[in-house]
Amino acid sequence: MNKQNNIKPQDLIRQRRGPVPEALNDRVKESNKIKKAIRAVLEGSDLDPNKAKTVPMIAKETKIASNIIHWHLTSMRKYGTATESNLKDGQYPKWVLIPKEPKKKKMDEG
Repeated sequence: MNKQNNIKPQDLIRQRRGPVPEALNDRVKESNKIKKAIRAVLEGSDLDPNKAKTVPMIAKETKIASNIIHWHLTSMRKYGTATESNLKDGQYPKWVLIPKEPKKKKMDEG
């Protein structure tokens, strides 16, 4: 059998481009850490709107700058994990997590 046929596409890309840069890995790890902190602060807000929080509230609890919190919340809104609620605290909208849909089970045919 031809050796070329056994190579997976991701292995070909790694051969051509080399390993993932360490700076990129660090940036992704930091981003995941921030989103995890935001989710921890907003935990339960998908079920109880009283647990919704504003960007300054989240920034205070996580000790992360509010502009960074806002940037991550807008990306979470884009990908469907968080949204602004109808509630406001002064001029700031309160944010809540969007409930996760349960995974569908595959039906056995037969």
